[in-house]
Amino acid sequence: MKRCQGLNSKCFLISYLIIVAILLYYWYYELMHQRATDAVPVVLHNYIHWPAKGLNRDIITGNTALSDLLTQQNWRLIYLSHAQCLPDCYQWLVRLKTFDSAFSSYDLTTAVININHSDPGGRHLQQVLLNYQVNNTVYSVKTNEEAESLAHWLTALFLRTERRGDDALIEQKHQFFLVDPKNRLYAVFEENTSYAELQSAFIALRSFYAKSGGR
Repeated sequence: MKRCQGLNSKCFLISYLIIVAILLYYWYYELMHQRATDAVPVVLHNYIHWPAKGLNRDIITGNTALSDLLTQQNWRLIYLSHAQCLPDCYQWLVRLKTFDSAFSSYDLTTAVININHSDPGGRHLQQVLLNYQVNNTVYSVKTNEEAESLAHWLTALFLRTERRGDDALIEQKHQFFLVDPKNRLYAVFEENTSYAELQSAFIALRSFYAKSGGR
């Protein structure tokens, strides 16, 4: 490769301009990102996933039901679960159903996604929910890879430990995930979020979303 000859050469000047352009680009990107972050109300900092994380459609290829859920053009509140989660997850399932009833007039879908691919269609989980009289809509992954890809997108945490009959024993962190009408992960509600906080945060998030033009 031919090197630049001297500080006054055309080669050196072009190289210098390219480096300056790259630095200016990164400076501008960081400035715009910081301004966008600063625009988020402080009250939402504990929930909002910023910037919103878009869905990689490859993770749901071949899973029509799950694809339909994750590509709807509305708000979705999602909870990941499995047939062996009870009784630990009972309060979360009740919250989800109560939330669904409270915001039935909003453009909102609530859903439970079964992350145990050994339970096809989430049939065991659905039966467990019926036994506990918690009639949430259940969707299901088809493969372990699909479950892991979904968890990566939603920043969810779970660990398979062993098997009990046809079901895998899964340790999970209980979280709600809010997906916006553009099919992006928009907010995450952690285990310490109360139901009252969930309600008020959802209303505030929708308001911020509308004011910011769906950013």
